[in-house]
Amino acid sequence: DGLPRRNTHGGSDLRGVRAAAEKRGGTMTLHWENEWFTLRVLLPQ
Repeated sequence: DGLPRRNTHGGSDLRGVRAAAEKRGGTMTLHWENEWFTLRVLLPQ
């Protein structure tokens, strides 16, 4: 699924974020480039 297998930085579990978004009909995307990442969660109104 492209998500990290281990959470080494103490942040939230991204699989849980994706599951919550999908449960509500939304999506989650993660983009990593040049030591920066963008996390986008889209939910319907």
